[in-house]
Amino acid sequence: MAGETVNLGSIGFVWKGDYNLLTPYKLQHVVKYSGNTYIAKVANTGQTPPTNGVDTVYWAYITNISGETMLTANYAKAAGNVSSPLLDLILNSAGTARASYARDFKYTGDSSTTYIDRYGVLQKAPYYTGTATSGAVNSLTNSGAVWVSDELKDYILHITAGTGAGQYRWVIGNNATTLTVSKPFTVALDATSVYKIKKPRFQKDGFLCEPEATNYFLDSNTVMGVNEGVTVTPDTAIDPTGVTSLMDAILEDNTTGIHRNYVPYSIATAGSMVTYSRFVKAAGRTKGQLVLFTDGATIGIATFDLNEGTVVASGVGAKAAITALANGIFRVQITGITLTQTLVSCHVSLLSDTGLNVYAGTPGLGMYVYGGQLEQTPFATSLIYATTVPVTRTATYAEVAFAENFATINAEEVSIAVDYNRIGEGSTILLQPICSVNGAINILLRASALYNPNLLEFFYGSSAATGSGQSLHTLHRVLGIFTKTTKKLFLDGVFKTEVAAQTVTGTPTGILIGAWSSTYLGGHVKRVRIWDRALNTQEAGIA
Repeated sequence: MAGETVNLGSIGFVWKGDYNLLTPYKLQHVVKYSGNTYIAKVANTGQTPPTNGVDTVYWAYITNISGETMLTANYAKAAGNVSSPLLDLILNSAGTARASYARDFKYTGDSSTTYIDRYGVLQKAPYYTGTATSGAVNSLTNSGAVWVSDELKDYILHITAGTGAGQYRWVIGNNATTLTVSKPFTVALDATSVYKIKKPRFQKDGFLCEPEATNYFLDSNTVMGVNEGVTVTPDTAIDPTGVTSLMDAILEDNTTGIHRNYVPYSIATAGSMVTYSRFVKAAGRTKGQLVLFTDGATIGIATFDLNEGTVVASGVGAKAAITALANGIFRVQITGITLTQTLVSCHVSLLSDTGLNVYAGTPGLGMYVYGGQLEQTPFATSLIYATTVPVTRTATYAEVAFAENFATINAEEVSIAVDYNRIGEGSTILLQPICSVNGAINILLRASALYNPNLLEFFYGSSAATGSGQSLHTLHRVLGIFTKTTKKLFLDGVFKTEVAAQTVTGTPTGILIGAWSSTYLGGHVKRVRIWDRALNTQEAGIA
């Protein structure tokens, strides 16, 4: 169909049931054959679909789920109304993501470190690594593995080297030694196939995307450094995992003065934005401060109240946030900008009931503290444990490649909707196509500007339609509509702005979710939809 434009607004996919050799099939007819479903790319009779789930001149593979279920997936959506986008990728969980898009889902989270996510949930090393002992087009076997039955279902299998290198597939089930995948590999795996099995970071808000971050806070699970007016009792309370008692108690003594603990750490780059965060819980004291100190001055103070669950930032350009977790635990963060030094001192201070930082202490009162993190980011990311050296967690985002039978999104008319939230202020990229023409930026939804976090931009071509109105920790739906003449931007169903369109080159071959270049979304993507037409104003309000 190269060079041919098809208007899907007037047609729909037609389910024809089991394939029959004598039946004449037309364009967009969908059949089931050998446990797979296929869509007709051209009219044909007697051209049997393949048995291994690959595409041919006549048929495009859709999925290996049943035809009835397939009708709820993105490839069987009839275009022409707002409820039937060309692509509907639902990211509530790994299971829904796989069901709505069974094709390649390239998940980039390669960190092998254990970390605490923003809900305080312990996330252990998210993948297994190894080399297959044998394989097939739809399975990988490691005879030395001892996997629990179906424990790896809805994980991502990534072939990193050897036969099949560079391919990603959803795992739909496993036994002790063998993984079965959602879509056949292009070649049969063998004993040269090196693999990683990754666990995508799905949370209750959707697919979690975060920038790469390095934790410079050493011995991050232990209160170290200088104590003033306090004593430290290690491993006293249940930590955010709810399993281990690794929260240390910082308890004031009876002196009159400041009651705090602090320790200096070296970051990588002077003159950068840094964020310091700790998990805290009341142990007689409910008020406290996190303080960032460098260049001979305080660059940020987060004054928090655990009874109220509130935090106030002070310092030029400083920003603070507090997140309530389970069991009375909060994560507090403070962000500031260093000047000329790379040495940053991180303080945790106790305050009196009236909010004083200099007072006569009462022995035994204080706070439980856990999980220090110091990172060069504009907000706190998931905690990465560090002991003797800084530890880095790689950026987490996803790449979804369009299948061959995905109808061409031409440069003349398209609509894109993304449901997302943001967990921190900073330049955040939501949706970027992988283009067949190098250097072409075709579709881009971006919540941007480090110090203007409410700004939202929709690129399709070389300039942006810009709007505002976003909030942190809030589910939003942004919709961009492109035609030959205009670009329109809607936020939560409300029209924001319209600008003249520019010429667009290249055809998207897939989308990056949560990333563009070296910039990443700090937040969750819950749903991505693409229509091959411009929604009208009424449709945009309900999309």
